[in-house]
Amino acid sequence: PVAKIAAAWFCTLEGHLRTADVRVFLACHEAVARRCTLPAGKDPKFTHKEMLGLCGGTERRLKASLRRLEAVGLLAFSESAISFAKNRAELSIDLGEFQPFLEQFPNYKRLLPVPRRILRLLAGGARASLIATVLGHLIWGLYGTGQGSFKASGRLKASWVAETFGVDLRRVREARKELAELGWLVLEESKQ
Repeated sequence: PVAKIAAAWFCTLEGHLRTADVRVFLACHEAVARRCTLPAGKDPKFTHKEMLGLCGGTERRLKASLRRLEAVGLLAFSESAISFAKNRAELSIDLGEFQPFLEQFPNYKRLLPVPRRILRLLAGGARASLIATVLGHLIWGLYGTGQGSFKASGRLKASWVAETFGVDLRRVREARKELAELGWLVLEESKQ
């Protein structure tokens, strides 16, 4: 859900999480997605080794990130399951301060279809400005049609990403250029 992505970033802005923790949060989503086609009766098994393969770093730092994510209520990690917060009440953040932040996100009650390749790219060590730029573009420009396909177009100002996610505007523009060079974004002329 868009609201949970916003909550993870809000916790980063508030100093409860680090950018590395957001990468671990995204890696946990990839780990869960990998198991969505497990045969009936086969139990999932999540390991620190797998998580390190997705997000790098050391086991000590991974464990610290997981502790911080669990402390704010975004997820619970065990060898048999990774579970994510189901509603805002499970989060241990000031909801009064979070709500105005959340309202900056369009249609924040929806699920955000994040391509798994992008999850792996972001989890694998992307800098904060690249993560923010990708998430901003996904939030503003990727919608499921309800028929198994997606609408992937929209407009997004770099200044919205910079202001909302608290990253440098110049870095957002560099990230957009990098994403266009990768072929992930197609930049079009606009009157603005």
